[in-house]
Amino acid sequence: MTNNGGIRSDLISNPTTDGRNEITWGSAQAVQPFGNFLQIVELKGSDILDVQNQQYDNESYYLQVAGLKYQYAPSPFDSTFHYRVTSMTTNNGQPFDLNKTYRVIINDFLYGGGDGFSAFKKGDMVDTLNGLDTDVFVEYIKDQNAEGKVIDPQTNNRRELVDSKTYLGQ
Repeated sequence: MTNNGGIRSDLISNPTTDGRNEITWGSAQAVQPFGNFLQIVELKGSDILDVQNQQYDNESYYLQVAGLKYQYAPSPFDSTFHYRVTSMTTNNGQPFDLNKTYRVIINDFLYGGGDGFSAFKKGDMVDTLNGLDTDVFVEYIKDQNAEGKVIDPQTNNRRELVDSKTYLGQ
């Protein structure tokens, strides 16, 4: 998970003479320019739900996530959050267990409760990834390139607005 404010640019690629696209280090650096450390944090499913709901303290801000999908709906009865999460699943469709402990990778800014995400402070840091966020991102791009994979910016429908009066965890 990462905060929108930590992403400052679209990933720009440059066409090459052989028809491929090249991603430069500068392009990757422009996406994540802050040099945050990445923490591996253990959080209960209920804490992740709290984080997911905290992102809706205004109407335009949300976390960038991988590894889970969720639905959210307008919250007419809650003055704190404009929306509330109605369901969460893992990417493979398994229901999200609010009592289970999950490992989540977040930057050190979020781990400290940055951008109002106080629920991240409930986590227990178990490790850090080697390198800063930009370094990890560049290594990911290199690995994808070495495997002949195309970097695909698809969102995989990770978040979906629904009309529901049933909220997860209530």
